[in-house]
Amino acid sequence: MTELKLLVASDETAPLSLLAVAGLSAVPLTVHPNPILTPPVLVLTNGTKLRGVNVLVRYLGRTSTTIPSLYQRDALETAQIDEYEEYASIFSIGSEYEGACKYVDGYLLHHTFLVGQSLSVADIVVWSYLAGRD
Repeated sequence: MTELKLLVASDETAPLSLLAVAGLSAVPLTVHPNPILTPPVLVLTNGTKLRGVNVLVRYLGRTSTTIPSLYQRDALETAQIDEYEEYASIFSIGSEYEGACKYVDGYLLHHTFLVGQSLSVADIVVWSYLAGRD
């Protein structure tokens, strides 16, 4: 696969979730700073641009050949992945952090993964928020 460009604001680092999903999907990315850019933009080989962390994570998950089920699952599990992607931002809200951690921790006491029986972008996105680098 040809290397894709990830454009990020000059004063920010590339979102960890994007770097992790790209790495797991074996998608080569080069990160390019842009002084006026926000949110991140992925420039595809044909010049098409996609914007926003969740959109980019989903795109990379859908196109993964190394882990085909990283994002694309049956309708229910794909919706659950989307739900966790939206929920993950709560980890960056100080007053909500502890409750969110208790919720996910309680769920993971009885499950290995957040959705289904294998790794998904939901696990990666939640992990990246916990690491403080959404």
